[in-house]
Amino acid sequence: MNYNHEPLVMDTTPQPEMTDDLRKMMDNSYMHMRRTERNKLLDESDKYVLQDFPISLEDKMKILTWRQELRDFDFNDFSKVFPNKPYNK
Repeated sequence: MNYNHEPLVMDTTPQPEMTDDLRKMMDNSYMHMRRTERNKLLDESDKYVLQDFPISLEDKMKILTWRQELRDFDFNDFSKVFPNKPYNK
């Protein structure tokens, strides 16, 4: 908010078009961020698949399936979202 009562000036400087190199860099950064997020989910769920973790076989199978879906995740499709966790953290 402008409290000093000076007129607002809009920047109308033409912006450069996104180059292929810049787009690749942004895509790679996004993919890296998503992989990091995916890896964190896998790390957090490691304990649920340990042999001596107290969990039903049915729930363990759900977690194993979910973890495989995370590993198979297509990072090239930016519209995709990670599958939902089958447990509450």
